[in-house]
Amino acid sequence: MPVEVLVAMITAIAAVVSGVVLKLAEKFLAKTRDQATQDDSISKGLRDDIARKEQEIGNLKMELNSVEQQQDELRKRWYVLLDRFSMLRIRTKSILLENGKTLEEIEAILPDIPDALDLPGQVR
Repeated sequence: MPVEVLVAMITAIAAVVSGVVLKLAEKFLAKTRDQATQDDSISKGLRDDIARKEQEIGNLKMELNSVEQQQDELRKRWYVLLDRFSMLRIRTKSILLENGKTLEEIEAILPDIPDALDLPGQVR
């Protein structure tokens, strides 16, 4: 075989092999690019999810603060009412004693003073 034909065949084979290698490289790069795009979208989704959760946590903290303030206000009102009830009970007991009732009779008539620790809605 002449050298020119041999060189032409080698050139043709080299062109085919380089074309195959080029296509394989393009396919690998496309796959890597797709994976990177997918990873970026997952990362963005996770960042968005974290931001939403942080916002939700902030909202829940504000709501908890509001509920705690309401609870404090209700606790203050409870102690004011308990104090008024105690004062009214003392006045009633005094009036009944002045009108001849005995302590035993008064204790049987008057309701007990609620335990100061028994706040409304409190769970023990």
